[in-house]
Amino acid sequence: MTIYDAQIASTYLIDKINLTDQDMLNFLFTLGCYEEGKITLINRKSNNVIIALKGARYNIDKKLANSIVVKEIKK
Repeated sequence: MTIYDAQIASTYLIDKINLTDQDMLNFLFTLGCYEEGKITLINRKSNNVIIALKGARYNIDKKLANSIVVKEIKK
């Protein structure tokens, strides 16, 4: 599942990021978005989502959100 399809107010582990654009991958890494990192979906709009990474909130578009594959945190 991608972060766009995730449940609002839930935290997940990033499984992989499906991007070929190295600049965008580097940008996401500087935000704290990398494999096995934690990500929380705060809210979803029609073409955007608000996510939380490392205590900060970011607004990303639907295309980018659909490239971030997440998995549930095992308890």
